[in-house]
Amino acid sequence: MTLLLFMVMLVLAGLGQWDMVLAVLIGLALGNVGAWLLGWD
Repeated sequence: MTLLLFMVMLVLAGLGQWDMVLAVLIGLALGNVGAWLLGWD
């Protein structure tokens, strides 16, 4: 899943959609921190 999102970010960056890249990065970071805090894998 993370690899898929990373590839999407690369495509968006190539298209110049930096606000969307930032949104995906923030969502990924929040999701990982939330999963870590809740103990999910």
